[in-house]
Amino acid sequence: RTERFTRRLRATSTKLQHLLDGIFDAGFVSRSAPSWQDFVAEVDTRIECGIGRLIQSCLAQVNAVLSTSVQPVLHLVVDLHACHVVSMPPLTTASSKQSVSEHVQAWCDVIAAYGAHVQRCNAVGGSFEH
Repeated sequence: RTERFTRRLRATSTKLQHLLDGIFDAGFVSRSAPSWQDFVAEVDTRIECGIGRLIQSCLAQVNAVLSTSVQPVLHLVVDLHACHVVSMPPLTTASSKQSVSEHVQAWCDVIAAYGAHVQRCNAVGGSFEH
């Protein structure tokens, strides 16, 4: 599901670049013109704000699901093995296997990296990765 969403982010980013190229071609201005630079900077600012709101919303949803969900979010198996309680995935990070907290952190890392899939519109390029 996350991969599908990041593909959509990349496709939308490409579409935005094509739209900006079309606006530039129709505007008959130089890419170095201050008015064009101001316009592109404003577009970048709005995209960055939107990505920030997207990340905040997604992390809030993860928090809500983890703190109030009655639906299982993560399957945890607990067993008694040689007089020791063993859980899978482990509850602590003291194991070679990914723990519950590491699973949650991985989800949050993927969400926080959404900006890396959207290219900046300015001439410098790069992405909105934070």
